[in-house]
Amino acid sequence: MSVPPSPGSPLRNPGFRLLWGGQALSQFGFQFQTLAMPVIAVTLLHATEADMGYLNAANTAAFLLVGLLAGGWVDRMRKRHVMIVADAVRAVAICAIPLLWSTGSLQVWHLYVVAGIVGVATVFFDVGYQSYLPILVPSEQVGRANGMLEGVAQVARLGGPSVAGGLLAVWPRRG
Repeated sequence: MSVPPSPGSPLRNPGFRLLWGGQALSQFGFQFQTLAMPVIAVTLLHATEADMGYLNAANTAAFLLVGLLAGGWVDRMRKRHVMIVADAVRAVAICAIPLLWSTGSLQVWHLYVVAGIVGVATVFFDVGYQSYLPILVPSEQVGRANGMLEGVAQVARLGGPSVAGGLLAVWPRRG
């Protein structure tokens, strides 16, 4: 039996419910990708230590390269639109990996490109997200809304890698 939201609950706000659900899916995908890409690189593509270093750099370089600029750009844009586009870009980039694998053309450098694209999209999403929540809910609900969103992120941190590990265990290996 579900408990009805209290009058002061952010769940009464349909926009917040959409953000909460979208953030749950987004966080789950991010956590899935965080485990899956290095495992794919090592087990399926036989990546070297240097390859793994480059992959890690590609994952984090966006924060250094576009982090400061993204804040100024996102301030001039519609935050919700930025977040939707960023999530769509991340999803398309990540979906390229199984598509490339199924055609037999996946290489380590593809993972670098996907990691870089996901990193840039994450920077834009995070900047938009941080400034969108106070616009979306009344100020007295911001703390509670942040707590609910962080709860979703914690569940995703547990569930995403678990599901990724299970799927990678059944992923067919070539060569």
